[in-house]
Amino acid sequence: MSPDKEIALHAYVQEQISKPFEFGVNDCPLFVAGAIDTIKGTALRAKYTGLWHNQKSAWKYARKHGDISQQLKQLGYQPVEISHVQTGDIIVMEQRLAHEKKWRSVAICIGAKVAIMRDDIGVEIVDIFKVPNITEVLRWQ
Repeated sequence: MSPDKEIALHAYVQEQISKPFEFGVNDCPLFVAGAIDTIKGTALRAKYTGLWHNQKSAWKYARKHGDISQQLKQLGYQPVEISHVQTGDIIVMEQRLAHEKKWRSVAICIGAKVAIMRDDIGVEIVDIFKVPNITEVLRWQ
């Protein structure tokens, strides 16, 4: 990644820190889509904004169209070993929801840290080794 793109990614993450979580407006897939837009000059965030409005409608959308991890793979993102993670990589985590449903959430790597969208506080910067339940790392190939 070029230094300009990395600086832009860090600026995007800092800008997002004060914004509250809201399904379909500012949630983990949309946060990561915005990071991808910043790095690649795409418009993924605009494409997905408003397609769901709560956990149930997000779940329905993911079941019908594939979750964010599956959609990123369709766009050309490929799995890489977590030991090779680098700035701009997408961190995929698995969570359990009510009724034992599995849900994948995503975050963006920013060096030795990861920017994660949390539903209680919005974006949080955490050490990569403290990220729970990482199932894969995706990188644009």
